[in-house]
Amino acid sequence: MDRLIELLNSISDSYYDFVVGVINYAKRNDDNRNAMISFIENNPKALSSDVLEYMISRKDYFDHAQRISGVAKQTKSQV
Repeated sequence: MDRLIELLNSISDSYYDFVVGVINYAKRNDDNRNAMISFIENNPKALSSDVLEYMISRKDYFDHAQRISGVAKQTKSQV
């Protein structure tokens, strides 16, 4: 994960929430992490928006987003 964090922070318009969001997605499995590393390494001039566009275009992204949303709804209802 250190390599991905390094790459994310090296993006010219990187910001904290961007890094946290991509890391959260990438830590789900090795395929996600490796795909994100590969994309950034192969697109060294990519901006944060390019990385996010790639991330949400991945076939499992919306499954991940729904799980996160479900957790957020459960947390709100428990308060």
